[in-house]
Amino acid sequence: RDIEFDESGMMWVSTIDKGIASFDGRRFVNFNSSTGLLTDQTRRFLRTRSGDYFICSVDKGIICVDPYLNQRIILSPEGDTVIYARDAIELDNGNVWIAHGSGVLELEKSKGYAPRNILKCDNEIIKLYKDVKGDIWVVGTNTIIEYVKDSYTDFSHLIPPNTDVWDMLEENTTGKLYFATGS
Repeated sequence: RDIEFDESGMMWVSTIDKGIASFDGRRFVNFNSSTGLLTDQTRRFLRTRSGDYFICSVDKGIICVDPYLNQRIILSPEGDTVIYARDAIELDNGNVWIAHGSGVLELEKSKGYAPRNILKCDNEIIKLYKDVKGDIWVVGTNTIIEYVKDSYTDFSHLIPPNTDVWDMLEENTTGKLYFATGS
């Protein structure tokens, strides 16, 4: 579901039902519930510049793993498990945004990654994208929203009803974005 490379060139692979695996060019090492990871159902993961990992999982929500391998589940501001965490990005200030089944959370680094709601909605949020200007795009079922600093513009009216916007395909040199849909 997700592939990342760390600063040493190690490849990390997230799977939907087998946890996370690392590959050093010769062998894979699995990290899953049998080796202590809190979930096998990983969707996406993010390594922050400070060395923390955020795992978006289907069953446990958001799992934060610090550089010492301590794990904790991050709950919503209301104290609930975050339903179906799907994507994560790190902002320039070190905060992390998480896309999930009913919105977007911002985890504030200066407050120990305390969560606050950025967007709550009835639509599933599937993908977060930071464009070349530094604006954040939030896309999902019937949803396209651009965040610029602390304000946003909703472009959802431009897509047909019941359309899943799955990913950004391309951003050209003029900053024009091209979206892929599931419909």
